[in-house]
Amino acid sequence: MKLFKISATLGCLTICAFFAACGLKKESSSTQEVSTSSQVEQEVQTRAFPDSIATPFHVLKLSEGFAVVDPAGGILIKDLLFAKKLNAALQLLSEEGEIVYYDFEGKRLEEHRGFLGVCGTVPHYTLSILENEAAYVVQEIETFYTPIEEQKNEPINTIWKASTDSICFLNKRREFQFTSNFGIFSDLSPNPRTIVYYKDGKLKFSESAQRYDDFWLDAEVLYVRNGKAIGIHPILEPQFSRIEKFEGALAKVVLMNGKEAFIDTEGNIYPL
Repeated sequence: MKLFKISATLGCLTICAFFAACGLKKESSSTQEVSTSSQVEQEVQTRAFPDSIATPFHVLKLSEGFAVVDPAGGILIKDLLFAKKLNAALQLLSEEGEIVYYDFEGKRLEEHRGFLGVCGTVPHYTLSILENEAAYVVQEIETFYTPIEEQKNEPINTIWKASTDSICFLNKRREFQFTSNFGIFSDLSPNPRTIVYYKDGKLKFSESAQRYDDFWLDAEVLYVRNGKAIGIHPILEPQFSRIEKFEGALAKVVLMNGKEAFIDTEGNIYPL
């Protein structure tokens, strides 16, 4: 009996008439010889990822971990740290930290692709900041559907200087452009109209009291830092030394103590 392991790397993101978010590709496989005793053989069989599983299948949350089951409750795959149906595939994470995908026909995927239908003719917005002696005035203008002769900056917020040292948008500038498609590629996308307030060397976001040393927006995920620890606002406070890119609903992280884990888009942590 052989236990197959699959390693995966994130593919590329292709935007056409439909946007294809490419997932993971199998790069290598290795085999490991195990005992042929019936007890060990049964354990290995339950932990290996088969080439296909019966359909329809369901994700079952257990007291510890997850399992994939058939409609009658029969276990198809167990001993999982994580399992979730994405928009085009089932994503699984083993106790050893292996990520595997199955399509909804039950076939294990060599390559995962998630498809999102996105319209390009959507409103386009520009945010800007005006400053006077007493306040910062945040303005917004729509520039795609609104006729040019009717386009006008409208004030949407006034922030008194007595309450903050300075402000900016998510790109760390005083002008920020986005469309109504903002947020469609990430479950963690912040509100594009978020304002960043700086006060006494710290920053905070509008509608949040938590203070940070620094932040950056990458692939519509809002990362934050306090000291040497980083996190993701608003789901995970800074507690990691490294956060890798999300692959599906998962990202690999390294805790400040050097231990590895995975996180999901809901803020759960799965230690390895």
